[in-house]
Amino acid sequence: MKDKGFVAIAVCMVAIATVFALMGVEGIFDQFVYQSALAETEPALPEIIAVESITHEVFLPLILNGFPPPPPDVPVLNEINNPNGENNYTVSWSSTANATSYILQEDDNDNFSSPANVYEGPDTTKVITGKDIGTYYYRVKATNSAYESGWSNVQSVVVTEPLEIEEWKIIKLPGEESIGYGIFPSFALDSGGNPHISYSRGNVYWPTNESLLAGEEVRNDPNVLYLGWDGNKWIKHYVDSNNLTMDIDTSLAINSNDQPMIAYPKGSPYGLGLAWWGGTSWEKTSIHGLDFYPVYVNLALRANNNPCISFLNQEISEYRIYFSCATKDGWPAELVGTSKSGTRSMLFYYHSLVLAVDDTPHISYIYGRQDSEAQLYYATKVDGSWEREPLDGKGMGSYSSLALDSQNRPHISYHDHENGNLKYAKQEDGQWHIEIIDNSGIVGQFTSLALDSQDHPHISYIDATNGNLKYAFWDGSQWQIETIDDTGEVWRWTSLALDGSDFAHIVYRRLYNMRYATNSGFTGE
Repeated sequence: MKDKGFVAIAVCMVAIATVFALMGVEGIFDQFVYQSALAETEPALPEIIAVESITHEVFLPLILNGFPPPPPDVPVLNEINNPNGENNYTVSWSSTANATSYILQEDDNDNFSSPANVYEGPDTTKVITGKDIGTYYYRVKATNSAYESGWSNVQSVVVTEPLEIEEWKIIKLPGEESIGYGIFPSFALDSGGNPHISYSRGNVYWPTNESLLAGEEVRNDPNVLYLGWDGNKWIKHYVDSNNLTMDIDTSLAINSNDQPMIAYPKGSPYGLGLAWWGGTSWEKTSIHGLDFYPVYVNLALRANNNPCISFLNQEISEYRIYFSCATKDGWPAELVGTSKSGTRSMLFYYHSLVLAVDDTPHISYIYGRQDSEAQLYYATKVDGSWEREPLDGKGMGSYSSLALDSQNRPHISYHDHENGNLKYAKQEDGQWHIEIIDNSGIVGQFTSLALDSQDHPHISYIDATNGNLKYAFWDGSQWQIETIDDTGEVWRWTSLALDGSDFAHIVYRRLYNMRYATNSGFTGE
């Protein structure tokens, strides 16, 4: 009798699954089923990771979890109060039944012909800052794990106050003054504009007073750390120990729930570490057993928060760049390219990874046997296979940073190490256009590229001749170049992000600590 009851339930659930498929939510069904069994099949992966396909079906958890939820109601967008036409204002909307998140769009016309998502999350208000003279239109919709509502009513707001560009502020971030503290920083802003930073405390760090965190064990090997702004103060976390006697790099990404994830090399045994914030603590796992030490890693998240990693693996006489994404079967690695080098050069370490809106990977990297022969390459997957093409001449392409614009066209900033210039390449109509941006000395190392809401490029980089931090951006008609930190103490690594109002935020290294530079209203205090 019990067997017949189980069969009846199974048949019922198969029927429900069929109905779901006919409703167009088959992918959601598969994703949910896999997550329900995640603890038994993939205990090392975070619960936020969703896998796109499965080879088995489990139906009972659908009943226990009440899947799918009912469709959310359409929210009502409130009138926007900005009687004085100020640059900053608040957009708010009603909370609706069955909604777990909202998407707020902005455009310069009420037809929403070129909308931008300015907020995605559970809140029902969004503070808009730094708007120039103009009329702005907004609409919002509600979502949950299975459905989206229709768009709300449209509200507009008029800004009459000219936008005054803030002066650059340089903020000293919390931490000790040490030559090994705050190396390899990686930086991102969440949907609320709050900064999140991963970095490492290098092997050359020796604490002279207190350890970084109260109660933390003093360590002499490199550590991975996190620094984030919670809206009122900086929060510091010790994330992991590397188990190696050399400095390590980090790469940080923010998922759709505004939670940080960090990738980094691991030692003993060689491999890669992945850590993610679970809400109350850091969850960690190790991936890939490698024969040689991975010396540089990049992290990017798919649309479903599934992590993907590119890394450079040092293998005797050559460097190999691999790409890998989390799946239900593990982390299958794909070879992207190789760089044979007769000498150990940092030029070959740096590459850049971006995922397009359809999750297609794009990577910029450098290839060559010696520094003078090295050349910039761009790689992407087409019909399931990697395609690679060289850009520019030999002796060029180190410290590259890659971004995709609103039409998925690649843009790359990089250093011409043969001539000491900052260069920039963009693809239009299938052709690459390359230009020199700055040639005033040895400039363009450690570039970081971001595109603003108009797809205009912004680049942070190092002026090695003078030890300064510089910033270049395209204003729509010409390049503008600024020196942000002219202390002569800037030393390696920059990481740039633009907020929702296109203000710049840069994390970088002075000789003894990290600094945070911004031309926004953020003060870090």
